[in-house]
Amino acid sequence: MNERQLAALTADQQNNIKDIPLLDIDVPSKPAQARAQVTAGTSRSEVHINDLANDIDKHGQAVPITVEPIANNRYKLVCGNHRFEAKKILRGHHTISAYVRSFSDDTERDCWQLQENVDDKPRLSATHDDIHKSVRKIIMDNAQYGDPKTLKCDRATVKRINDDLKPRTGVDGRTLSSVIRKVLKSQGDSNAGESCIPTRWQN
Repeated sequence: MNERQLAALTADQQNNIKDIPLLDIDVPSKPAQARAQVTAGTSRSEVHINDLANDIDKHGQAVPITVEPIANNRYKLVCGNHRFEAKKILRGHHTISAYVRSFSDDTERDCWQLQENVDDKPRLSATHDDIHKSVRKIIMDNAQYGDPKTLKCDRATVKRINDDLKPRTGVDGRTLSSVIRKVLKSQGDSNAGESCIPTRWQN
């Protein structure tokens, strides 16, 4: 969750923000987030986590993480990996503020994660490559768009997917259209793919 997502919550949704024990939260082994997750030994992540821990220690946790309830009163981490890791290294901090939310499917979860990373500019922003990977996963996993192996890279298909994903992800329309075209082009329809990608995006 980021500041924009937090501000958009209704009063009822804000009631789902709770302090949850760190030990009750499971981190997926392969999180499907747009931005790269924390990797042990990655200096950039380590520095960011340490800076974030110092900020939380001084000023408190400004924005909750997002978790999804699973079995046995446990939760799965959806967004906020760096905040979660920062809280773990702070002495005396055994809980973390978390927005508890269930998702209807993987696509809804992926869109929520991508929206956080796109808007998370004060921290580590999503790169164009991160967005491409996330959008590709959404298209591959979402049956409502059709069989990804037979999807045509034409204007109507790009617009249909763009119109669906833009309000759900927060990615600007131009960037999103470019990424969708490249994803569809990579699915094997090379003839249509070549014609649907403007020259300025082919390099």
